[in-house]
Amino acid sequence: MTNKEGETVIPENALTDLAVDVWKLTRLCERVIDKLDAGDKLRYASQLRYLQTRLSSQLADSGLSVVSLDGHPCEEGMAATVLNLDEFTPEEVLVVAQTVEPVVMGREGLRKQGTVLARRAAV
Repeated sequence: MTNKEGETVIPENALTDLAVDVWKLTRLCERVIDKLDAGDKLRYASQLRYLQTRLSSQLADSGLSVVSLDGHPCEEGMAATVLNLDEFTPEEVLVVAQTVEPVVMGREGLRKQGTVLARRAAV
């Protein structure tokens, strides 16, 4: 797609999907980097941080942001589906143990709902 000035414009839904995919890939890379020796770990972690900074900047320019919910309380009405909610009773206090897919927010609010796994909150 192009705008009035003839510049290529990526549709928001495509950019949103790409942002989620890159977020997932960076999470995978973080796990791989953790297994490297100290010298390589520092170099690759730095490159990954640079990618994450660039992604955040480009998304912000488009009015989007990616939100990981790790550690946040699981509350009714949160912008994510809890995959393992059936493992808990309604009385239990839960927090997000792992973000499977992040939330994507836009200028006008929610653009893509996230997916999370819950765990019991520490007492």
